[in-house]
Parts: sequence; C-alpha cells; structure tokens
Amino acid sequence: MEIKNGHYLFEDELAIVTQAEKIWYDEWVRLGMKDEGTCCLGKGIHIRSPFKAFIRSQAGQGNISAWESSRAVLDYLGDALLDFQGTKPVSVWYDDGRID
Repeated sequence: MEIKNGHYLFEDELAIVTQAEKIWYDEWVRLGMKDEGTCCLGKGIHIRSPFKAFIRSQAGQGNISAWESSRAVLDYLGDALLDFQGTKPVSVWYDDGRID
C-alpha cells in the first residue's frame, strides 16, 4: 500500500492512477502545453468508486487547458475502472477546483 495525494492505494489501484497521470501529461504535451484559463487550486480528477483517489492536473495548466487535456484521462479511467471493478458503478469526474 502507498499514499498518493492523501489516499492509500493498493498496487493495482496505484498502477491505474500512475497511468492516468501519464496520459494526462502526454495529452497536455500533445495539445501544445497550453496555459489557457484561470489558475485554480485543487483542479483535478476525482475517483470515488471503486476506490478513492485524486489526480492533480499539471502545474502551469489553466482550467480550460486542464479540462481539455483531462478528456483522454476520463476515457481511460472509465474503461480501466470498469475492467478493474466489473459491473459495479464507476464514479469519476473532473473538478475545476476554485479560483486562486
């Protein structure tokens, strides 16, 4: 078990979160590493089911850039968590945080 962004994660959960972070960074780079929008505190992706985790956006991304680059991660997590959990509901969403 390891702590990541304030949540204890088992090895298989940590692998999903680590891959999601990589996808988010790679997508941001692919989109030109833009910094559009407002600087916000706490923007990221929440996972609430099947386990709890929080994935932070890259530093230097405004809220518009973070939202645009998060779409690939949300698609990945929808598939990965469904495979991880089977038929139970998956709860994942992007949160803009609050204006800094």
